[in-house]
Amino acid sequence: MDPHTVVSFLLFIGVTISASLLSLLFPRKIRRTLLIITGVTFIAGIGFFAIRPHVAEHQTVEAILELENHLKEKYLEDSWRITDTDEYRIQSEVILHVRFNSEQNVIYEYSVNDKSVKQINFWAASGDTVDTNRINPQHFEP
Repeated sequence: MDPHTVVSFLLFIGVTISASLLSLLFPRKIRRTLLIITGVTFIAGIGFFAIRPHVAEHQTVEAILELENHLKEKYLEDSWRITDTDEYRIQSEVILHVRFNSEQNVIYEYSVNDKSVKQINFWAASGDTVDTNRINPQHFEP
């Protein structure tokens, strides 16, 4: 699980337990209402944290398919390998990395956002900049 997700989940559990304990300070009628609200919130939160990774995975799969279509249109004769950034956040924009088989020494970074694909960065596979390694990127999209 992503560290941000773990922290968010633990914070959610802490707030829920605190709200339940604070409800004990109120009279019986109000306490019951507060405990019901806290219980419903707790169940909804558990559902959210259970479904969240599946929604993020679905978004990533959709973005990979969209990027595949873009690359097939642009580079008919080439092949490539797409990897994601392993971020499991629900976002409108998915960042993917592409390494072309004809150009193994450069990694291209693409942003996929609602059917729009845009190349946002590229670097040498060694981690250095392309300029440092004196590489001329063949798949640069201005």
